[in-house]
Amino acid sequence: MKNTQAVFLAGRLNEAADDFLLAELRREGAEGLVPSHGDILSALFREDGLPMSAIATKTHRTKSTVSALADRLEKYGYLERRRSSEDARVVGLYLTEKGRALKPAFSRISDRLSERVCAGFTSEEVRLLEKLLERALHNF
Repeated sequence: MKNTQAVFLAGRLNEAADDFLLAELRREGAEGLVPSHGDILSALFREDGLPMSAIATKTHRTKSTVSALADRLEKYGYLERRRSSEDARVVGLYLTEKGRALKPAFSRISDRLSERVCAGFTSEEVRLLEKLLERALHNF
């Protein structure tokens, strides 16, 4: 197949989404957060107290990356680490009250991001776009 612009365009879309998310996080007053924190916080919104290894698996990140992201989230008071009472080697991440309070803002930001990305598309086109992106990702 001849060279395409698919990867370039996907990269540009990712950059534009990150810029949008940063602006929205600032608008919502989410101090210290960057888009890469979103996967961890979203996982904890669904199931608080997950071990770092489970978050790494769910977010497709390495344990060291999750640890570094958790450091910053802990520094800003969004989460705390707790050792498992059953296995001291296991460290769970737990949302603080400040972290739990972010859930409505994350929902609003997610809705606005989806609206921005899908503006001008029909529902069928959105489903096709998602299907094509999934297929391209699956190729890796």
